[in-house]
Amino acid sequence: DMYLLYANRSDIRTRIGMGSYANAQFNLRQGPMTDQRLRLAFKYAIDVRQVVAAAGPPEFTDANSSLAPRDDPWYTPVGEEVYLGYDPDYARSLLAEAGYDGQPIRWLVDPSVASYYTAAQVALPMLEAVGFNIQLLPMDAATLRTTRNDDTAYEVYAQGLGWRADPAALTNLSDSNPGWWVTEEKTRILEAMRLEQDFDKRYALWEELHAHLYDYLPAVKFETFGSLSLESASYSGAFQAWAYVYFINTWLN
Repeated sequence: DMYLLYANRSDIRTRIGMGSYANAQFNLRQGPMTDQRLRLAFKYAIDVRQVVAAAGPPEFTDANSSLAPRDDPWYTPVGEEVYLGYDPDYARSLLAEAGYDGQPIRWLVDPSVASYYTAAQVALPMLEAVGFNIQLLPMDAATLRTTRNDDTAYEVYAQGLGWRADPAALTNLSDSNPGWWVTEEKTRILEAMRLEQDFDKRYALWEELHAHLYDYLPAVKFETFGSLSLESASYSGAFQAWAYVYFINTWLN
């Protein structure tokens, strides 16, 4: 909300780093969302474009299927068909096929974080329209972080994830990340990525991982979102990298 105060000032340089994204992470250890058909129904019930448009101004939000930002070498469009897919009738048919009986789907959210809460609020009526019984459970960040470790306490939780210098180090790829995405396919690909040094071969594995992500659907990705940095226009420019690395008073020239 401070962007417009500085965007047109000649003495200030603005930088928007699109290094994070918002997720609705499913509980894959127990409960109704262990059924892939319900996860697919959840995804196809939501028009992700509407969610992204509501999440913030276009300078700070982007609708794309990649876990990597668009300007990163690891960016990939693999999974975009599913990511952008919106088909309420298909979602209803999946719910019927799975025998969903209206069991409450508890969604943990933190109202103080717009990238999580806005997504849930916009998605809620779409999910209800196809037959889901969604219960948003608002709580502060500390409570959410504790509650998401209890696999009996929820079916979905809001998670914000930051990009890493190496994609194999992403938080949500860990088997121990709450939600517990644990598959032989994911393990095989990640182990291969960690052993391989050639970028092209690693990138092919990364695309394979995205294909598995959008097939198995351990989570629904919403918007990639950005953060604002300001610096004096007279400054040479900070050397800046993802994974929260900022070299202050350092420049490449």
